[in-house]
Amino acid sequence: MLNTIIVLALIVNLAALIIFWRKDQNNVYAVFIITIVFLFGATVYKDSEPEWKKYQREYKKLLIEKTKDPKKKKSIEAAPIEVKQLWNQGLDVADRCITCHLGYDTPEFADAPLPYKYHAKAREHDFNKVGCTICHEGQGRATEKVDAHARGIPHWDNPLLPVNMVQSTCGKCHSEIHEEGKELKGADMLNLAKKLSVTNKLEVPCITCHAIKGVGEILAPDLSEFGSRTEHEFELSHDLTHIEGEKNMYNWTYQHFLDPQKVTPGSPATATTPASEPTIMPNFDFTPDEANALTVFVMGLKEDKIPGKYKYKPRAEPKPKAISRFQEAISHEEFEKLPFGEQIFIHYNCWYCHTLKGRGGKIAPDLTHVGGRRDRDWLIKHFKDPGSVSPHTFMPTFRLTDEQIDALTDFLASLK
Repeated sequence: MLNTIIVLALIVNLAALIIFWRKDQNNVYAVFIITIVFLFGATVYKDSEPEWKKYQREYKKLLIEKTKDPKKKKSIEAAPIEVKQLWNQGLDVADRCITCHLGYDTPEFADAPLPYKYHAKAREHDFNKVGCTICHEGQGRATEKVDAHARGIPHWDNPLLPVNMVQSTCGKCHSEIHEEGKELKGADMLNLAKKLSVTNKLEVPCITCHAIKGVGEILAPDLSEFGSRTEHEFELSHDLTHIEGEKNMYNWTYQHFLDPQKVTPGSPATATTPASEPTIMPNFDFTPDEANALTVFVMGLKEDKIPGKYKYKPRAEPKPKAISRFQEAISHEEFEKLPFGEQIFIHYNCWYCHTLKGRGGKIAPDLTHVGGRRDRDWLIKHFKDPGSVSPHTFMPTFRLTDEQIDALTDFLASLK
């Protein structure tokens, strides 16, 4: 908007110069002075009212509407309007995306419009640890939408990825996408591409001709770092003349999977087009979805720059262990069938100190017939604050919920 105003101001000044220069130069100077003052005021206003402040005010308004607690509303209203940043020195990440994308970790904003919408992966990834641009790319330090998304910004190599391309960055931390027999949960396109790279209509695995991460042949280009090239580097090494639509790396790769011979037919050396050999890649008759999945996969093959401590390491599923019930092992299935109060008794290892029906420890009172000695009120007080009813007890105070206390009381009260 400001750029448009500046252009209009220049046109007005040029018109004033042409019309009044010979008639009355004072009018020309007056127009120039008014223009300078106006542009100075517009610049000051733009700096004092940046785009992100508008988004923060609107988010606060939406958050207040969703909040019922009066105290929380006052806290929200008092929150400062300021630039917010996720910073990680190890990853060289300083992302200010959450200055506008404020609802990214608020489930109540699942149906909110952008940029306030809740991020579905917020619970699976620690954004405070890894930031935003590690997955989405873009210019993380920027605070204006156009600059942050960085699409069309000269000399910026990593613009914001379209939604259908975000999975291309999963391999930065999830090495299992390159491991045989493993799938990455939530990365449907990558899983499909990996399957197609081995099993396809022609039954020709990609590594028959290409090398990927040190595995495969060298009949065709090594794809290990295919996605590391910038758009400019890609243009210098590839013929884009046969591409439909925008001439870029994504379209070349996508259309090459759909029809290799059309995209790389080979051409003689000319003054403007480098010589290229006809492709030897056969047409696999991929569908558009399959071609897109493969494009996402190969564009995710990049130089590994992520420190090892940020690599995702799948946790081995623990094997079910037997649960001790008063010094006797029982299975999980048996445990689940017990009354809730007895489950709590076992879970908190009450039997370490107490005996119950001849089993358990002997350093605290026997609870076999405790229901005949103590009433519910006494038991409840004892669980909430043992010292209030037994001044000399060494029983610790367990942080039990009211529901747990009621269930444990029911269990012990039944022991008569």
